[in-house]
Amino acid sequence: MRAAIGLATALLILLAMVELRRRAMESADPGDLQSIARAEKDLYSELGRAAFRLRAAAGAVSEADVSRSERSFELLSRVRATAGPASAVAILDRTGQPVAWSGKFLSVPVPRADTLAIARTPFYVVLEARRQRVDGGIAIASATLWRDDVVLANGEDVLNAVRLPAGVTVRFESPGNGDSSATAWPQDNPVLSLSVNVASPQDRVASLLERSRPLVAWLLVLFLLVSAAAGTTVALRFTPIVIALPLAIVYPIGEALGARSFFSPAWFFSALAGRLSSSAGALAVSAMVVLLAGTAVWGRLRLPRRVGAVAGSILALLVPSLLRQLGRGITPPSEGVPITLWWGWHGALFLAGLALLVLASAF
Repeated sequence: MRAAIGLATALLILLAMVELRRRAMESADPGDLQSIARAEKDLYSELGRAAFRLRAAAGAVSEADVSRSERSFELLSRVRATAGPASAVAILDRTGQPVAWSGKFLSVPVPRADTLAIARTPFYVVLEARRQRVDGGIAIASATLWRDDVVLANGEDVLNAVRLPAGVTVRFESPGNGDSSATAWPQDNPVLSLSVNVASPQDRVASLLERSRPLVAWLLVLFLLVSAAAGTTVALRFTPIVIALPLAIVYPIGEALGARSFFSPAWFFSALAGRLSSSAGALAVSAMVVLLAGTAVWGRLRLPRRVGAVAGSILALLVPSLLRQLGRGITPPSEGVPITLWWGWHGALFLAGLALLVLASAF
């Protein structure tokens, strides 16, 4: 019981903090110059740290001994670990051909003099640092500052070298593009121009709610589970489960818990039970409630022997037809079925069948 009280207190504190932050955001001025200046200062600090790490990595790579090719890749991998997230390092020979590398380059590395440069396309912006090697080659260290969502389609290395503050968007341009609102970076020898925009209060509130939703959902689930386990009577144990059923169906708790496909009607939908079978997650939650209800009434349901036997037999005979009808709600994705989604479908159907059989046996 103490654990349930502690979880409830933590949930209330979190909700209060989110509400106070939401009110502060809604009362803020979207054109506040102090907010923009603060965001620019944070961004410049991030860029400075990224440039320092890349220069240090390029310097280390420029002195690396690659005479033994079997060890050069391992050496560059250790250097890349110090260059920060979304980084890559490489060594080019005098002709510009790669000798050794580590990491994923979004832009093709080309030989140039010692410099800090930007490789920019409509889909990504990469910061590069170069150093000359004694053998005439070039050492390159690069890090991705920004990339479009299409570059993230494969799900690999979604981090960028620069962490943008919440509610801040940045447009990276070439220096001297004529935009009066853009600021050059760095000041001594600019390689890009930055245009910083602070999101409107509505967008910032939406972002805050989106970030806090998973934590609230997990605390709520843990609270309901602990409350159900701590219940001293059947009624107290079933009350949290009865509360969780409409929450799991009405509230997008599956998306908040990271199981969007499991609770999405796009991949499973059956009109047989209405909202209770609107997704594989909703069907699984509904089946668990029916299963627990069947176990609760087992031996307690007082029906005439013949009436109970007939009712249980009819329900048991209907189970295959009901499962066949529910199975028609499966809609496989066009790009293929992940194993987690496959297990979600069959797990939900298994729980539905098991719940109906247990309920039939309880008569």
